[in-house]
Amino acid sequence: MSIHNSNRIKLGTTHKWLSYLIWLIVAISGVIFTFRQDYQMLDPSDFSVNVLKIHGLFAAAALIVFGSLIGTHIHSAWQRKRNVVTGVLILSMFSIMSLSGYALYYSPEEWHETAKWTHIISGILTILVLPTHIAIGRFLQRRRIQLHRKH
Repeated sequence: MSIHNSNRIKLGTTHKWLSYLIWLIVAISGVIFTFRQDYQMLDPSDFSVNVLKIHGLFAAAALIVFGSLIGTHIHSAWQRKRNVVTGVLILSMFSIMSLSGYALYYSPEEWHETAKWTHIISGILTILVLPTHIAIGRFLQRRRIQLHRKH
């Protein structure tokens, strides 16, 4: 997002692609770890541990990216009432993933199973909703441009 125009909803090119890359690495590493540990029920291995480390590192980076969107992208879109439904879903999913990820490490042991499945389900939903949010935003932007050109 351009620092010079904080009222824009559209992200700047570098901001957009860096966000996509970080979220893609978080999603892929989360899917790989979940598949190996919770679907295949494999014993933890060096590979799984390293995937989890990558997931944690890039999840922290995703929180920074998410924070960078709050005062600009989210604020502008909210004021203009654009793409609010999927935006609120993404905001909710990121909040749930953040809290459940924290709970996986720092909550009492009896909460871990609930935290794990909450984290997995919200992650899967985010993998589905985030591209939908982006596609809807692009579609609506193209439509606004076409309507503006007609008038």
